Amino acid sequence: HYLRIKLQKSDTSHLMKFNKAIESNYTISVKEKSKNQNPYCQLVLCGKQIVTDLHQFGIIPRKTYNLSWPTLPFEMYKHFCRGYFD
Repeated sequence: HYLRIKLQKSDTSHLMKFNKAIESNYTISVKEKSKNQNPYCQLVLCGKQIVTDLHQFGIIPRKTYNLSWPTLPFEMYKHFCRGYFD
């Protein structure tokens, strides 16, 4: 039970903010450009409970291919829309 959140390297600050928001001490790794990949950062969350909790908010593996509209508090809709179209 794990979830890997992988973003382009320039978005490392987003992962840092997320990590802080969930009060975790997981390590954010940064990988430089290799043959087949551009630079990226990633956060790997381990544990059944945290993965289950994040799933309730639409944070799921391979979200790009199966994203659906979640039930959110009204004030969170603009943030969801921004992330969806980003």
